[in-house]
Amino acid sequence: MINSIDPNHLLILEDDCDDFRMVLLTKSRFEQLALGDSDMVRLSSQRRCTVGTVAADNELVQDDKVRISCMMHVNLRAKNGELISIQEAKNVKNGIRMTPSPIEDTIAGIKVRDFFDTYVLPYFQNARRPIYRDDLVTIKGNLSTLKFKVTGLEPDPCCYVTDKTFIKCSGIHTKRACALAASNPSILSDNYLTIIMTQRLLNIT
Repeated sequence: MINSIDPNHLLILEDDCDDFRMVLLTKSRFEQLALGDSDMVRLSSQRRCTVGTVAADNELVQDDKVRISCMMHVNLRAKNGELISIQEAKNVKNGIRMTPSPIEDTIAGIKVRDFFDTYVLPYFQNARRPIYRDDLVTIKGNLSTLKFKVTGLEPDPCCYVTDKTFIKCSGIHTKRACALAASNPSILSDNYLTIIMTQRLLNIT
């Protein structure tokens, strides 16, 4: 009944997809929302949290539901079965600058240069990723999992981070308690926000 009144409101389900910047919905919902494949959309939760993501159709999803990754659950502060709104994100520009601040207890022993070269650069290289300020991102490498928070973004609050975006790694760390202060603690755990990086990306020289 909800969706017959407003097709922009859907119930969320968690997906095990590694690509945290993708939202899955049915082809019929695509048509109702006048979306094209790989269009950027803006998801908003009941807690007034917003993320940017790329839309893709998947017929395994029920028409009144949408599948999002664990990463987006955390950034939306949302749980399975809750209602979110989905809107086409128009006029989103490519990013000029982005500042990632690593979560302090995940970067122990890793130098700033290694943080950039081994984790951040490969993740954003050859990609056009929608990012919001205050997003939490986790990158899983071969030997360690590193988490960072997006503390600076231009244009603010949302843009595409591309090869031409200047990424400033200042060396300033974010304490986990501070990074998660605005989050719902019932959602978060050490297993949240996992992005699997392939060996090919990790070995970029």
